[in-house]
Amino acid sequence: VCTACSKKRAVYHLVSLHKNELVETHLCEECYKSSGLSLAKSGSVNNSNSILDALLGKDIEKEIQEKYCQRCGTSLVEFRHSGVVGCSNCYNVFKDEIRKKYPFRENYKDSGLKTIDDLQYIKMLNDELKKALKDEQYERAAEIRDKLRKYTEQRE
Repeated sequence: VCTACSKKRAVYHLVSLHKNELVETHLCEECYKSSGLSLAKSGSVNNSNSILDALLGKDIEKEIQEKYCQRCGTSLVEFRHSGVVGCSNCYNVFKDEIRKKYPFRENYKDSGLKTIDDLQYIKMLNDELKKALKDEQYERAAEIRDKLRKYTEQRE
């Protein structure tokens, strides 16, 4: 949900660094356009009079636009934290991150990540589930378990 209007779904996710503290702001298309924000090639917002300044009442030192999946809403930050994607479209959205985290065999074809088969995905989820349980992150483990269960049920 958009931080500015609290009505529409956020499509821009901005992470701000202010006094060594990360601040997340989520904006819908309209609020993003009306804010006057523009992204420089470096990925930082180059307008100091941004809507974020008004919303937070602070000077924003650094902002980056966050990548996310349009289909399920999983963000790059969420993927980096959990290592688990939300849907099949996430494989295309986060393919560079996935390649870094899970190196593929030589027979991988560079036509998107559709070559990840069911067994590899299930193994990845199981590995994440074991890690979450080992780290005593039971809520995260339950979410992964549910994703695993839903995925296997869809394949039967």
